[in-house]
Amino acid sequence: ATFNYFSRIDIPAIVINENFSPLISLKMKTRSNFNLELEMKKSRTLAISFTDYQLNETKGTEYQATVGYDIKNVKNPFYKRKKGKKKAPTSAKKNIATAAASGGSGPVQGLRQLSEKGDLKVRLDMSYRNDITQIHMFDQQTQALPTRGMKLLKISPSVEYDLSPNLSMRLFVDYSNSRPATSIANPIVTFNGGMRIRYSFN
Repeated sequence: ATFNYFSRIDIPAIVINENFSPLISLKMKTRSNFNLELEMKKSRTLAISFTDYQLNETKGTEYQATVGYDIKNVKNPFYKRKKGKKKAPTSAKKNIATAAASGGSGPVQGLRQLSEKGDLKVRLDMSYRNDITQIHMFDQQTQALPTRGMKLLKISPSVEYDLSPNLSMRLFVDYSNSRPATSIANPIVTFNGGMRIRYSFN
């Protein structure tokens, strides 16, 4: 007797994902307004193909670091005290202080009421990521072949200052450097920076 067995389930490929985001994390803040954040992330993807008998392995490791420092009550260089103005009564001073805290009665009034002192925030963000994809052949005793991958380095310092309760100004610089793992792609270096002004409506 001859028995023919046909499987009812066809599995062409199997994919396994591993992701630790983050694997290690550290956040610290001191009484002197110093901030420090450190993170380490790891990931791996295994894709097994039973049609061409190969294994695609993608591994990634990323390191992130953030350093910040807040300086309170920094003198505003754009603030000018008006001279020759009569002193307002105590009740009027309270109304002016309330209007300044709330941004005034409108956007124009909020723009004119710059604070004499504001908070200065200094921040530095850095990250490094290494990704690589390799192919392992089942029926060949050869080393793994890298098909794609990249080493990416980012550095972004910035300074932000509060001109008023509603108005802030930020200066930033972004630097990026990517190095491919194969000779197919070319290294890329980008550098940009500028100033950003933000106004919030209350």
